[in-house]
Amino acid sequence: SIQVIQILDKDGPELETPADVLLSTSAFDCYGSSEIPDPVVLDGCSEIENVSVSLNSSSGSLILEGGVYTAENLEIGTHTVIYRAEDACGRKSQTSFTITVEDQIEPIAVCDDDLHISVGGEGIGYITVADVDEGSWDNCELVDTWISRKLADEQIRDDYLTIAYEVNFADLEASTLADWDKSSGAEIWVKKDTEEEVLRYKYDAEADEWMWFTWWEDALWFNCNDINQRVTIELLAQDHVGLTNLCWLDVLVEDKVAPICEAPADVTWPCTDLPYGFDPNDDTQLSALFGDATGTDNCGTPTVVQVSKEVQSWDCNSGTIV
Repeated sequence: SIQVIQILDKDGPELETPADVLLSTSAFDCYGSSEIPDPVVLDGCSEIENVSVSLNSSSGSLILEGGVYTAENLEIGTHTVIYRAEDACGRKSQTSFTITVEDQIEPIAVCDDDLHISVGGEGIGYITVADVDEGSWDNCELVDTWISRKLADEQIRDDYLTIAYEVNFADLEASTLADWDKSSGAEIWVKKDTEEEVLRYKYDAEADEWMWFTWWEDALWFNCNDINQRVTIELLAQDHVGLTNLCWLDVLVEDKVAPICEAPADVTWPCTDLPYGFDPNDDTQLSALFGDATGTDNCGTPTVVQVSKEVQSWDCNSGTIV
């Protein structure tokens, strides 16, 4: 009798499957890149005839340089790298792994460090995000920027609430809402029975104490109580996936509006109406007879001081006083 033993190679080559990869975009653009591990192929019976690496992706490209594969210019999303192998018997195998690209890069917040603020004729100053933002950007997409300011004491806080929100501090309550600046640890205060954010109460490292800040807004207000103080302004930048970054600056608030001085109206008196013993050099007597100059200012009541007086051609209770 005859025994026939037939040895067949029915299985394709064995390919090792790399672990899936999660990576971030570059800090400078919205693409990711990853070096591809060399394929590891085993076959117990036959020689390996062919090994290939391909990229299944709607973007990007596979580059072979110096014997190393690199997947480049991968957009945000999931991409598949495929290994294929064929042995001498024509048996084929394939395996794959994924590369997932995310934007993990915070935006860059840029503040104008040469900002000057002056209150106007009504004692109010006003700045916008555009005044503070000096070119904040993100590697993928910058969604928005907002500004917040420090309220140095309770009087300034309460004035701000009146000007910006038309509420009193008693109208607010602490909430469990989170600050848009995720690193601040701030307690958020809202209008009672609402979720409308108004104030942030957070630790200020520079002052080494807890301080009040406004909520993130498109514009900020200043008034006379801020004059000659350096006020901290923060700018928050947020990108398309909610990542944020912060910059800040201290600005000096000034009052550049001069007060208005109004002199008493010009008068002409007959000399016979002057009191006995009238002395044109007696300022107290002149004030009682003809009135005093008055002053108005955008911030408070100015001090009015007589700086000069001229008695012209005074003779026989007749002449001109300027």
